Amino acid sequence: MKSLKVQLALGIFVAIVASLPYLYGELTPKPGMSFLARSVFNSADTYVYVSNIHSAKDGYFLLPNLYSTESQQPFLLRPIYLILGWIARIGNLDPLLAYHLGRFVLTILFSFMALKLIKIYFKKPWQQLLAYFVLMFSSGFGFFVPKSLPTPIDIWVPESNTFFSLLESPHFIVIQIGLVSAVYFLHQYFEKKELSLLIYSSVTISIALLDYPYLLPFVLIFFPLVLAITGTDSLKQKTISVVSFILPPLIVASIIYFISYSSPIAQLWFKQNRLPSPSLFAVLSGYGLLALLAGVVGVYHFNKRYLPLILWIGIAIILCYVPFLSFQRRLLTGLHIPFALLATVALIRIIDEVKSPLTRFIVLPVVGGGALLATTIFNMRVMIGAFDHDTMQSYTHAHHIDRDELSGMKWLEENTKPYDIILADPFFGNIIPAVSGRFVYVGHRIQTIDYDAKFAEYHEYATTPNPPNFKKFLKTANIAYVFVSKYDIYKAWHMPFSNEPFLRVVWERNGAFILKAF
Repeated sequence: MKSLKVQLALGIFVAIVASLPYLYGELTPKPGMSFLARSVFNSADTYVYVSNIHSAKDGYFLLPNLYSTESQQPFLLRPIYLILGWIARIGNLDPLLAYHLGRFVLTILFSFMALKLIKIYFKKPWQQLLAYFVLMFSSGFGFFVPKSLPTPIDIWVPESNTFFSLLESPHFIVIQIGLVSAVYFLHQYFEKKELSLLIYSSVTISIALLDYPYLLPFVLIFFPLVLAITGTDSLKQKTISVVSFILPPLIVASIIYFISYSSPIAQLWFKQNRLPSPSLFAVLSGYGLLALLAGVVGVYHFNKRYLPLILWIGIAIILCYVPFLSFQRRLLTGLHIPFALLATVALIRIIDEVKSPLTRFIVLPVVGGGALLATTIFNMRVMIGAFDHDTMQSYTHAHHIDRDELSGMKWLEENTKPYDIILADPFFGNIIPAVSGRFVYVGHRIQTIDYDAKFAEYHEYATTPNPPNFKKFLKTANIAYVFVSKYDIYKAWHMPFSNEPFLRVVWERNGAFILKAF
């Protein structure tokens, strides 16, 4: 696979496959509805990232959290969404389109760098191709495990699986690019002993950490440990290598802390953004056959060339269960990569040992391929099924929106001020920032500071027919506009309020309307 055209074709192929559910949703329109083209598994998160692109398109460098109103001072540093926002502004693209274009292009780049890493471990073209498809498309036992047991991570933790990550969001792909690039350059450094290659390794993962700082503990342990125990360098040279490597990640960590996490509002958000790790059963079953095959390599076919991959798995799993880390689950990010590569080593040994053509060319591909691909195919089917399930009256985990309601959100973008706060049912509150670039009172359980209390307050005032109390609530919360959908559960209470002097209908279309607060 030396041909650049072949590598590009493989990357485009994977990018297309990872876009099939969204293409299906776009190509099978529902009457009167617009497709939201958002993830099924982390559906509320998609529009948070699209809102970041919208803010960048509007000219922000540090991005605001449009889902919380405590502080409207921008403090988020998200380089990939900043770049996509600039592209959207230059090309006059819809932020949602820029989001998926970014995902598509980054998938191709990830494919290119993954092939470079694969070639270090596998020399024959057929072995490289096998490793490539195992890395890109394999999954665990999620499809096979009964619902009575803990749910394997290959069904619900996108960052833990390569293809699942490619289905999800650009920043998941960015960190995967950073990981494979850093490990590739590290191998090159061991082979050629050129310090520049070590710097490339450190810088590539450091750039990725700007978008995904959760992996900083892993980076600061894994790479220095590999440098310390690999090779024949003197203690002095190894010390220089370790220090040279960790400096860029530490600089990035300082930048992220002082720009973003030192903000009091960011700290409030960080405290409620707790992501505990799943059970060990859920993790290991989520890698399934990959974990079993990788274990065979680690125990029976150990080679020092595989040591970085084995350490990668061991350190990542240990860190996932460190009790004082609130973002444990995020440390599963990229773990599929070493599992897939080590599993391929075992698969190649099995293929080499099998002499029967029937077993080699029919039984192994059908049984092994079925076990590795079942959950990947299942996840794709779940997405397509969810997109099919939506109806005009059903907004539970919906992936479409009424076109009239979408036009109301676009009206907000064109007719309100950047710091106006919009009040809406949380389903619509999740979408409004991405479409209009405006702040919402409630819209995302994690991004909205103190979400439960705010929602309870909104629910109480909006469902109690007491205009003075509702007026006081709007004023206290600094609400500028109230968005009401056609099928809004609060519509029956908002409608009488629209006759009050403190609220006026400023936009209406076929039963959806927007009220301006005075």
